[in-house]
Amino acid sequence: GRTSQALCRTDWFSIITL
Repeated sequence: GRTSQALCRTDWFSIITL
């Protein structure tokens, strides 16, 4: 992800939520 590798899998979720 753009924030961190740990959040890479949840990166798409953050974009959708945002």
